[in-house]
Amino acid sequence: MHKYWCRSLCILLLPITITVNASNALPAEAFSQLPRAENIEISPDGKYIAYFMHLDDFTVLAVMDLEKRESHGLVKSDNEKFKFNWLRWVNPEKLIFSIYFPDHRGLGIETDETRLMSIGPTDTEPKILFKPARSYGMSYKHVSQFQDTVISMLPGDDDNILMGFDTDNPTYPSVYSVSVTTGKKSIVRRSKFPIRDWIADRQGRARAGVGYDADDGVRSIWVHDLETDAWNKLWEYKYFSQPDISPLGFSIDPNVLYISAEHNGRQSVFTIDTRQSAPEMNLVAHDPDYDIEGGLIYSPRTNDAVGVSHGEAENSVIYWNEEYQAFQRTIDNALPDTSNSFVSFSSDERQYIVYASSSTRPGVYYYGNKDKSTLAPIVHQYPKLVNEVLPGAKKVSYRARDGLEIEAYLTLPKHVVDKPVPAIIFPHGGPMVREYGGFDYWTQFFVHRGYAVLQPNFRGSSGYGHEFQMHAVGQYGMAMQDDLADATHWLIEHGIADPDRICIVGASYGGYAAQLAAAKTPDLYQCAISFAGVSDLLAQRNKAKNYVNKEVAFDQYGRDSKQLQAYSPINLVDKITIPLLIVHGDADRVVDVEQSRAMVEALEDHDKAFEYIELENGTHYLEKQQHRTALFKAMDTFLAQHLGAEKVLK
Repeated sequence: MHKYWCRSLCILLLPITITVNASNALPAEAFSQLPRAENIEISPDGKYIAYFMHLDDFTVLAVMDLEKRESHGLVKSDNEKFKFNWLRWVNPEKLIFSIYFPDHRGLGIETDETRLMSIGPTDTEPKILFKPARSYGMSYKHVSQFQDTVISMLPGDDDNILMGFDTDNPTYPSVYSVSVTTGKKSIVRRSKFPIRDWIADRQGRARAGVGYDADDGVRSIWVHDLETDAWNKLWEYKYFSQPDISPLGFSIDPNVLYISAEHNGRQSVFTIDTRQSAPEMNLVAHDPDYDIEGGLIYSPRTNDAVGVSHGEAENSVIYWNEEYQAFQRTIDNALPDTSNSFVSFSSDERQYIVYASSSTRPGVYYYGNKDKSTLAPIVHQYPKLVNEVLPGAKKVSYRARDGLEIEAYLTLPKHVVDKPVPAIIFPHGGPMVREYGGFDYWTQFFVHRGYAVLQPNFRGSSGYGHEFQMHAVGQYGMAMQDDLADATHWLIEHGIADPDRICIVGASYGGYAAQLAAAKTPDLYQCAISFAGVSDLLAQRNKAKNYVNKEVAFDQYGRDSKQLQAYSPINLVDKITIPLLIVHGDADRVVDVEQSRAMVEALEDHDKAFEYIELENGTHYLEKQQHRTALFKAMDTFLAQHLGAEKVLK
């Protein structure tokens, strides 16, 4: 970990002694700890559970024998050479898992590569499944960047899966059948322009595709007609020009496809008949207030869709299957104080994994057995917080200066007295994503330190319709930045925030917003914190020239270079009057570390107060425990100093 220090203000990373409720004070590590386990999957026969387990700076692919209640590791990652991505059981004796790692494609272009491996619960060595390559002339060999794209688990076939690789036609994948035991492969369907993503029906046939033309940014949806063998283009449009239409997956009926499309201003779920050239859309699920943004949920027993994930629904799911609705009620009666989501089922659905959490309770995985009528916790995600009574997030709304209503989540520290408290405005990343108000380890850390936290779903966020989200297209730093200032005014006007003790904190896009706020509205804040934030919009946009999605990226950031420069924090450093904490990983492939290095240089040149911490081998997602801990300790010290908190926890 490298540290660079400013000329005008130096802040040392030393432990701070906190005096309030010292006996109950929790260290930063209690919140910055990586979740104990991820991607928990039960085997089809219900004998094993596979999962990724975080141990300090290592992650282990582990398997638990449910009968013996014994666990052992299969593969270990240091989260530097490669990282685990996801896992899935293929049959009771074999599971597949994806890894990803940084590369440069032999052309100096930074990429994340993926590979797919298979391993059995008692094996000692994994097998890489496929590494297609094709030579071009004497110098360039094309190797598929993404080698973990599983299109179908092939129902009824315990050895083969369908995968997509762009072996023959770069960026346009063909479909292969691949043995998870031997790695033997055979082509099933040749690549088809402009399809870049294939979707299989429940019988295991590549039946639909999503196309993208890199030359003009046009998206298209294609479906294969079984009766005529024709590929029909159902929809075509330029990204951002209209609400998205996306195939979600097939019904057990191969002629029925679920799609996501707009209904009364909100993304909803429909079915269409794939035999129709201009298909009628039949509404299946709709929320009048929010977009339904999740994927389909399938029953492993019936192989049919039973519902869809939806963050604003109870338990974050909408079931149209009555059997699943009834079982959900049973689980909710057993776990009444949490949002409960089914994570995995055995093939007969008699055994299952449930994830239970809320804004006040970190996640807990439960193992359930219908035959034994048992439900027991198996993993607490944040063990050091198990006995803590955490404050919950409350959904609030405020009016922006132009009258637009903005939703946000407000979390207040425990034992709040009837007076304003130090506060943090915490804009999310993206920016075309949103907050849902569930457990957030950043928020709980800040609140535990005595700060009120407001997380606005500013315009440009997803979930509130196409028009609302399009404010993030070509409008960085404009009205959606004003929404953050208006959120701050709302906190002050409602007597929640002490106007002399407010900081803006963010990561990725949120880091950009924090830096811009330090220049655009410095009078509102006493400090700003940016993790992996963009400082130069023009440079970030131009980086997309090397990638397939360049047209979409140029549209999203905006094509007016002068406008991008005008709203880039690096060009507004002279207006900054508050101290900044900037943290960035030097192995970040999403927002290059040069974004922060250049900002630091500009701050130095203007003799501004700041602290800069560069995380050696650090990524955009803080996968290493030491990086999370370093960031949280640095924020702890920085916030305590600049918000003048009366009491801070150690």
